[in-house]
Amino acid sequence: MVIEICAHAGEWKTAGYLLIEMRREGQLPDAASYAVAMRACLEAGEKGRTLGLWEEMKEGGVEPSKEACALAMSAA
Repeated sequence: MVIEICAHAGEWKTAGYLLIEMRREGQLPDAASYAVAMRACLEAGEKGRTLGLWEEMKEGGVEPSKEACALAMSAA
């Protein structure tokens, strides 16, 4: 998964951008994709962005994974 590669490289902005591109191309990101991007943001100290992705995921109707829930709690 390209988002995961970006996240491991510390490219949290690129990981978030890829979520946007997925939606633009008509592909709904799944909970795993959101969790990877959330982890990248949290590891970069971007707690606000982590919580923003959490909200985006819920508003988009994506069922949060346990990992995404844990990441959101860590960012809060």
